[in-house]
Amino acid sequence: MTEAHEQMALFKFPYDITMDEGDDGVIGPVIAYTRKMLSFPQAAPIEIIGLARALHALIRLPQPTKGIDVKYGIGFRLGTADDYDTTSYIIHVSESLIAFETTYQGWNKDVGDDHESHRVFEMEAGGTLDAMTDEDWSSLISWIQGVQNVFDHNAPAELILHVSDNSSDNCIEFASAAVNDSRKSGTEAGNAE
Repeated sequence: MTEAHEQMALFKFPYDITMDEGDDGVIGPVIAYTRKMLSFPQAAPIEIIGLARALHALIRLPQPTKGIDVKYGIGFRLGTADDYDTTSYIIHVSESLIAFETTYQGWNKDVGDDHESHRVFEMEAGGTLDAMTDEDWSSLISWIQGVQNVFDHNAPAELILHVSDNSSDNCIEFASAAVNDSRKSGTEAGNAE
């Protein structure tokens, strides 16, 4: 772990937000949702990179990932080409923020566009969730269940995948670089004999 990573503030999760994918907590289901999105047939290679970066950052929690900034999610559309509504469930993971929101977009050829967004969860690195009310928790659990319902009732190809990745190119440090360096050093040492 680099010195820069060690100095970053941790995300301080209470006991009831679990980190395990199989649990009924908050982060575990989001990790599972991200893994499902990675398997979408419509995911472009650049979107897969963004999703992989987000998954890496989620798995590392409560440790933040320096340079990560991915906003992604799934959506579905109801209606016709002339009159439709789109609902999207969005996850934002950055080195200083984790947030979940629902966005609604309506479009009618005679009226035009209407857009609304509702953030149901936000946590900054170093912050706590002490101020969350019962209503906040209820909204968060409803959001998690809403995402699960979208996965349960739609084939991946029917869903709209959103991925916006503004991460730095070096936000993931690969251990293989150290392995390659040690192999190179060993080879050079062998050649010197």
